[in-house]
Amino acid sequence: MALEEKERIIIPDENGEEHLFEILFTFDVDQTNATYIAVSPVDQIGGNDVDVFPFRYEEKVNDEDDLALYHIE
Repeated sequence: MALEEKERIIIPDENGEEHLFEILFTFDVDQTNATYIAVSPVDQIGGNDVDVFPFRYEEKVNDEDDLALYHIE
């Protein structure tokens, strides 16, 4: 069995401290033209309790490596 390389993303918190997250999955909703992403802190992967954080996101037009994230509560 081959291991897949996981995609990761760095998300700063409200204090500007950067945290590394693993992308669990992304999906689009055609009716609303919205794109969503679910991430989990890398240091929790493989543990019994894993926090999952959902976001709606938009790719910034001027920079393909930058995203605008909108937390979903």
